[in-house]
Amino acid sequence: MESSSKFAIIVAIAVTILSANHSRADEIKQAAPIVQTNYSYEDDAIVVKTIGKGKDIVLIPGLGSAAEVYDGIIPELAKKNRVHIVQLKGYAGLKLTKEEGSIFENAQVSIANYIKNKKLKTPTLIGHSMGGELSMAINARNPNLVSKVLIVDALTFYSLLFSPQATPQIMEPQAKAFANMIKGQSAEQYETNQKTAIARLVTSPEKQKLVLDWSINSNRYAIAQGVQDLMTIDLRPELKNSKIPMTLIYGYDAKMGLSVEQVDNLYKNAYKDVPNMSLKRIDNSLHFIMYDQPAEFSKAVNEFLK
Repeated sequence: MESSSKFAIIVAIAVTILSANHSRADEIKQAAPIVQTNYSYEDDAIVVKTIGKGKDIVLIPGLGSAAEVYDGIIPELAKKNRVHIVQLKGYAGLKLTKEEGSIFENAQVSIANYIKNKKLKTPTLIGHSMGGELSMAINARNPNLVSKVLIVDALTFYSLLFSPQATPQIMEPQAKAFANMIKGQSAEQYETNQKTAIARLVTSPEKQKLVLDWSINSNRYAIAQGVQDLMTIDLRPELKNSKIPMTLIYGYDAKMGLSVEQVDNLYKNAYKDVPNMSLKRIDNSLHFIMYDQPAEFSKAVNEFLK
C-alpha cells in the first residue's frame, strides 16, 4: 500500500493520535467535567452511570471521548435494558486519579471488576474505538463473563493501520515516540493537528467541535499513554479462543482516500482468525458512525441485540 494511502487510513480511522492539547489540558485540570455526573460507581480508572432495568448492557467510549457519544441510543436501550454507561478517567474533562501505568490495562481490569463486583449476569458489551478493543480484551481475558460484544470501528491491533506485519515489539519504539510527541507539542500545534485529524473522523462541523472539546479537555498523560497502549497491545492471539458472538461495525467514506475494497480487507484481515465473528460496513461514515449515520448505527445496534 502506498504511504499516502496508509496515512489516509491512519487519520480516517484512528482515535486521534494528535488529540490532546498539552498546554491547554494543563490549564483546565480544575475545570468541571464535560461528561455527565450522578455516577453510581467510581474507582481509579472509571466512573459508571446506570439507567433503566432489564438485561445488562455496558457501553464503553473511546480514547479521548465522553460517554455522551452514546446519547443517541441510550434512551431506546434503557426502555428494556439496564444500561451501564462507562466513562474512562482522564478523558473529556474527567480528572485522572493518578498518572501512572497503562490506561488501557487499568480500564480493562476496572470494567471487568465492575461486572464481577456488581454481579452483572453475562452483560452485552458495546465499545467504540478503544472501547471496542477494551470490550474484546475483557471477553478474551475473562471467560464466561460477557454474553456478546459489539465493536464499533476498532481493530484487534491498532498498529495494523501502519503495517500488516506490525508486532508489539516492532512498534514499541514508534509508540513511545508518538507518546512523547503528544506530550511535547505546543498548544498551537495541537490545535491545528486536532482540527485536521477530527475532520477526518466525523463529518458534521457541529460534531467535530464536540469531539474537539472532548479531546482538548482530556488529560495529556491519558491521551499519550492510551495511544502508546493501543499501538503495542495485539489482541489477536488472545481472541483465537473467544467463545461468544462478536460483531464489528465499521465505516466507509470516499473521503478516506481509499477504495471500499482496501477498507474491507483491512478489517477482514484483522479479524480473520477470530471465531464467531461478524462484520458489517456502514457506508458514508467516518470513524464516529453514531454521528455520521445515526439511523444506520441505531439499526445495527438493534439488530445485534436481537
